[in-house]
Amino acid sequence: MRMVRIVFNDADEGYYHISGRTVMNAFIIKEAEKRRFIEILHKLAQVYYVQVIDYVVLSNHFHLIVKPVKPGQKLRVQDFKRRHEAYYQNMYVQREFRPDDESLQKMKGRWSNISTFVQDLSQQFSRWFNRTHYSEGHVWSCRFKSVLIEGDRALLACMVYIDLNSIRAGLASRPEDYPFCSLYELVHQPDTADWIELKPLIEVLSEGKKPLSRSEALKKYLRILQHEIVIGKKKKAADKKKKAEAAAQGQDDEEEVFEQPTTFLERNRYFTDGVFLGSREFCEQKFTEFNNYFNTKRSRKGRPVLSKGSRDPDSLLNFYSIRQLSPSIQRKRPASLLEELGGKDSQY
Repeated sequence: MRMVRIVFNDADEGYYHISGRTVMNAFIIKEAEKRRFIEILHKLAQVYYVQVIDYVVLSNHFHLIVKPVKPGQKLRVQDFKRRHEAYYQNMYVQREFRPDDESLQKMKGRWSNISTFVQDLSQQFSRWFNRTHYSEGHVWSCRFKSVLIEGDRALLACMVYIDLNSIRAGLASRPEDYPFCSLYELVHQPDTADWIELKPLIEVLSEGKKPLSRSEALKKYLRILQHEIVIGKKKKAADKKKKAEAAAQGQDDEEEVFEQPTTFLERNRYFTDGVFLGSREFCEQKFTEFNNYFNTKRSRKGRPVLSKGSRDPDSLLNFYSIRQLSPSIQRKRPASLLEELGGKDSQY
């Protein structure tokens, strides 16, 4: 039985990190597919009551950070008509716009639902993909994942994690140069990037002082990304040296047990498999609020994402989660299977 998806009771409470993967992690999303995915995302962002904060599309998965927007109490016919026309533009099936209160209430309920938004995005892309490739069946492996994120440090950390996907996968030397992400649009196509909501990032980076301009916030964010890349590369080099020393001693690396990530160049399951991310108070408050979801009468404390031995008060990873994730064991996939899937093994 599927568990009910958790949604904020108040749209102003935080953000959602949404992610989805292709069937068998197959590398089927090429450049044309990535462009089409972004086009659909752009269109739906004009229809649904959501703000797109960040996104990246890769060969076998995608990440989004979105924030729900409260629709006004008054049903404005022209606003719904605009959204209706945007939704059915270039669609095979057309529906007549009906301005009666019952129809408007249905549209309002549908277009203010985060789950429906992501389902619509996934389904529209899947239908286009199957028509284009004369195929059928599922494109996405399972239900999309969603993590509820508090603002401030947790939001900034999640954005950094998403925007460094291309670096972790070796697809770009600088994250802003990867063409299929919101950061690329903001840096290289600012005139058409107004649909990407930059205000939350500006608020976080302004640190309670005078709000930064868009250009100032972007420059500061790019410096943060480069700083995290340097830290990650140093850690990666140290791990490589440690692995070489272990190999020299004849230790088998067929199974690798991954330690708690301490940099953004490592895969971090808290961003995709956590439930709540934020301050300890935020996590504990949300656990109490959604206690029925967890089917337990016990209280639960927020757990630090960083392990005790590597906790740094200045680290962007210095926040909490309500879910404790055990260390994952990565098994190497056979080369024959990787060839069928269309690429190298990827866990990013």
